[in-house]
Amino acid sequence: YGSNNDLTVLNVINPDFPVDGLLHYFPLNGFSDPNDTTPADVIDVVSDVTGVITGSNGSFATDSPNGQSYVNGATTGITLLNNTQATAWQTTTGDYTVALWFKSTTESGNSEGRIIGRDASDFWSLIVDQGETGNQTIGLYTNSGLITWDGASVNEWHHIALVVNGTTSAKVYVDGILRITDTSFSFDTSSTPVVFGCNTDSVI
Repeated sequence: YGSNNDLTVLNVINPDFPVDGLLHYFPLNGFSDPNDTTPADVIDVVSDVTGVITGSNGSFATDSPNGQSYVNGATTGITLLNNTQATAWQTTTGDYTVALWFKSTTESGNSEGRIIGRDASDFWSLIVDQGETGNQTIGLYTNSGLITWDGASVNEWHHIALVVNGTTSAKVYVDGILRITDTSFSFDTSSTPVVFGCNTDSVI
């Protein structure tokens, strides 16, 4: 997959997440046209933001928790929020949560496959080690370094949630259980977008 840390993963935002209080919601389960076979639309149904797919359009899987979800290929990435949108969201909300479903389907991929993130060195990024067999390591990159948990099984859906408490701490829950805690997290200025399945600059 190369040094850009592309990710081969099935993913979809949790369809049961409460609508009240949501700032952004990307279902990633619809087509741009009923006659299309490629998921070209990345629509935020709360804030009317349109994300951008870089590379191929990918495909869909039908075994996800909501019946259909986007399959992110090794040469595909999605910019969900550009830098302006991401900065507005993170500087105005204080406490926030980023939640999604994902399934890793390879044991010979990148050791730092990006799930979702902004600036891994200055902000935050969730990764998975797709070079491991059996249980794969989930990692949280922040400005204080990398904290990991080894236990996400391959070819199974997992719900992952990053919960940030203002400028003081970040926690990662996997399938509802607290797995990672970063008590040194602090809010840094970032000039990068929020991206899905690729590195921070959405380079494939």
